Amino acid sequence: MWSFLAVAVYIIFIVNIPFYIYWLKNQKQTKEAFLYNVEGKHSYDNVLDLVNRIEVETNSDLSKEKRIILVLKQACDRRKAPLLVYKKKIHRLLKDKAFGKNMATTAFKRMPTYSKVMALLDVGILLSILNAFAYAFSDDVESTSIGTRIGGIVVGFIPAAPLWFIAHMTFNYSLKYSAERSLTKKETAGYFQIAMAHYYGFFLGMFWKDLMWENKKNQFLLGPEYVNYGFGSFGSSFSGYSDFYGGDFGGAGGDWS
Repeated sequence: MWSFLAVAVYIIFIVNIPFYIYWLKNQKQTKEAFLYNVEGKHSYDNVLDLVNRIEVETNSDLSKEKRIILVLKQACDRRKAPLLVYKKKIHRLLKDKAFGKNMATTAFKRMPTYSKVMALLDVGILLSILNAFAYAFSDDVESTSIGTRIGGIVVGFIPAAPLWFIAHMTFNYSLKYSAERSLTKKETAGYFQIAMAHYYGFFLGMFWKDLMWENKKNQFLLGPEYVNYGFGSFGSSFSGYSDFYGGDFGGAGGDWS
């Protein structure tokens, strides 16, 4: 029974990947994307906009991060270079902060229902295989003690880890590939950007290759049509911030549309 369940979870997850990608393609970009990326040019003022949005949404103090960004700006000023040269460094500095203290739970709350199902199936693959081995091992030794079950779980990690990793990375790279195709064809990664961020947070930044912070071309992934969406223009630092905060942004599980 448990072995059948493990196989069923694995198959359901793999089969759902193309359907999930198709569903993502039809989702509209929302304001949530500006929690994970700088809006407009990667200028000092716009980076501060991003930091302040994160502080408001996660109720956190990012004074330390602001000081680091200021140091980077001063280094750029001395060299007469744009802050863009530190884009990846700044994204790495802020990417975990976008989810607040409870990274995994916040990311899960922000997910739409289909994304939550895929996240649970992803984790369920590993857990169901370990559970199947725990019961199979206890049946073999004809013991139901806790020690026997733990032994079965330990033994189960040998096949479970690579099986889960294959399915997990298939999912990860399918989303990444689809997002990059969308970026190439439409000049925007669309809702893939937000979905990739959700899974990055849900898996605590481990075992997940995220598009927005690891993009090889170092491009602004939202595309040009989103430049003035939600926060004003390239120029003024806080010209549209109040509109974002006073709008329908919601909380971690609120309305992001």
